[in-house]
Amino acid sequence: MSTYIKINVTGNLSKMEKEMRQIMDEIACFISPFSRVNQTWLPATDVYEDRSFIYIVVELPGIKHESIEVCLDGRWLQIRGERQSPIHLEHKRYYQMEIEYGPFQRIVRIPERVNLHDITARYEDGILIVQLGKHDSERPVKIDVK
Repeated sequence: MSTYIKINVTGNLSKMEKEMRQIMDEIACFISPFSRVNQTWLPATDVYEDRSFIYIVVELPGIKHESIEVCLDGRWLQIRGERQSPIHLEHKRYYQMEIEYGPFQRIVRIPERVNLHDITARYEDGILIVQLGKHDSERPVKIDVK
């Protein structure tokens, strides 16, 4: 008699991927010249590329523009800041509390060299987008055949 076990591979893999990313972020903090000082939460981050740019998109709702710092050191991009509570949290009786407040830090390894003169960052509607121009030697070049 055979026994079958149903496994939700997709759900388990996405959970495992999220956990692995968090572990890698933890390791990157020790390898990186930046330290993890008082980090209390990790904002969701996407990293992708097209032919000319690498993009880092970070969800930062409720954070003031002035409290966001972005720094590139070699192939490590550090994004940090702090989300302040809109109300004083002490001496309150909570029934549910899911929004995270306090300092955050994300360190992202940039997959290839970038052009230091072609970097922009914009913050709008709670979304930070950092655009890094690929180094000229990393960009694909079409060569005409004669």
